[in-house]
Amino acid sequence: MAMEQSLLQEGERVVLTVSMGDRTDQYPTHIERRDGNLIWIAIPQELGTPDVLPPEVTLGVGHTMDAYYQVRTRIVGRTLVPRPRAALEIVDAERVQQREYFRVELPPSWESAVLIDQDGKQTSLQLYLNDLSAGGFGARVRESDTRLATPKLGDEIVISPKLLAGSVPGDLRGRIVRVFSADDGFVQLGVAFHNLPPGAVDRIARFVLNMQRERTSRGLL
Repeated sequence: MAMEQSLLQEGERVVLTVSMGDRTDQYPTHIERRDGNLIWIAIPQELGTPDVLPPEVTLGVGHTMDAYYQVRTRIVGRTLVPRPRAALEIVDAERVQQREYFRVELPPSWESAVLIDQDGKQTSLQLYLNDLSAGGFGARVRESDTRLATPKLGDEIVISPKLLAGSVPGDLRGRIVRVFSADDGFVQLGVAFHNLPPGAVDRIARFVLNMQRERTSRGLL
């Protein structure tokens, strides 16, 4: 299927899936360059060299609150200089997770959150919320604030947005499905909610739809 052109851009973090025999391993990495259907990825330190890669590999990439794609690629080049990299030709892409809810942009809002990595380590973060849907939210975090802990795909975010205090009390939990380093000193995050309290999805959906209706009536959409 056709893949959104905004995906797999320079600097975007992805999950490299390598299948050899009965074993499948996943490695976080990033896109170094893209030229049409050809992309260059950095080889994760755990792999060491691109020579260990099979002829075809899969990249997992999330689009903020929209979808998660699995991109099948064919290796067309390998290099060790100036650093280990592999050139991949995009074969096709499968959209795994469809958008389920409307999304609305949020007014400027800094929120306190807790980042929980996959080892269970917790780190406090300040997030700038960009947008919200009943499926998750988009946010930014200053790169300077990620020195103690770098957000990674699959990490958990716990947050209690002030805007939702009257609609959804308590903490909201989500998993990071997209991480992208922007040029403005921020890291962009896409977070998909999970394990929400009973009724929270409906309350968030109503909040988003009401905000959209208000903006429509004011001519802001």
